[in-house]
Amino acid sequence: MPTPTHPARFFFLCASTALLVAGGLSACDSSGPEYRPPIPYTADTLAQEFLANYGDLKPKKPGGSPSRKIRAKAVAKEATTKGDSLTKQAESATLTDLIAETLRKAGEIPGTSRADACKKVVEAASKDPSISEGDKKVIVEKLGAVSD
Repeated sequence: MPTPTHPARFFFLCASTALLVAGGLSACDSSGPEYRPPIPYTADTLAQEFLANYGDLKPKKPGGSPSRKIRAKAVAKEATTKGDSLTKQAESATLTDLIAETLRKAGEIPGTSRADACKKVVEAASKDPSISEGDKKVIVEKLGAVSD
């Protein structure tokens, strides 16, 4: 067996490899991955999500891009012609779609009525200065009129 030309390098390489292997094995946990159930919606988180998704509806360049409705129709048409499922962006590409999605999620909140959850969203939207007055009116009409 040939002797290494630099015994110090060889020793360092063997020692560092042994440490890496030992460290990697000690990090292994036989209990497996820990399951964390999803955090359920609350009226507050639904309102925060609505505001965040509303911010995504705004066109990046005013006048430079097609309207939201035309863009949403184009994405939906492309997805259906390709046989793909619609993405989240396409699902809530218009304010009407975002309101419909919010209504659906409001009904899934445990311990809170759909009307109470929608009132929380309306309250948050009414206070948000980035939402136009026209859109606020639509939000109040659609979500504010919800009753269980």
